[in-house]
Amino acid sequence: MDTGKPVRPGDYRLADSAYEHLLEKLAERKEPVPDDLKANILEFYGATTPVVSEKAIKELAALRAAGN
Repeated sequence: MDTGKPVRPGDYRLADSAYEHLLEKLAERKEPVPDDLKANILEFYGATTPVVSEKAIKELAALRAAGN
C-alpha cells in the first residue's frame, strides 16, 4: 500500500530486497551509474548503513565513493 511517505530500509521487505538486488546488478556491470539512479539509491539508504548483507554494504560503499 502506498502511504505517500518515502520508503526507508526496513519499512517494506520487498523494497529492501529490490534495492539490494539493484546494487548487486550495478556492481556486476562495472559501468558508471546514472546520477539520478545513484541519488535515488543513496537517498533510500540514507546517511547510515542499514542492516543488509555484507556484500550489499560493500556495494553501497563503492557506489558512494564512485565519482561518475
